[in-house]
Amino acid sequence: EKGRNLSRRLKKTIPHAEATILGPAPCPVEKVRGRLHWRVLLKTAAYARIQPRLERLIVDFAESELPSNMKMLVNVDPVNMM
Repeated sequence: EKGRNLSRRLKKTIPHAEATILGPAPCPVEKVRGRLHWRVLLKTAAYARIQPRLERLIVDFAESELPSNMKMLVNVDPVNMM
C-alpha cells in the first residue's frame, strides 16, 4: 500500500515527459530476514532538474506516511538492482 502511495505521489509531482515511474514491484529477493522488500523505480535523464521536487516529496512522504517500523531507502544511480 505504501509503495502504491509513493508511486502515485511521484506521478503527480513528476510529469511523464520528465521521468518514467515503474512499480511498485517486489524486489527479486522479496523477503530478507523476515522483512518484505519492494521497489519503485524512477528513470530520468533530467535528474538535476527534478531533484529538488523529489527531495521534498521523499521527505514529506517519509514524515507523513511511513510508520516507525518501516523504512525507505533511496538509491541514486544504482549499480545493481538485486
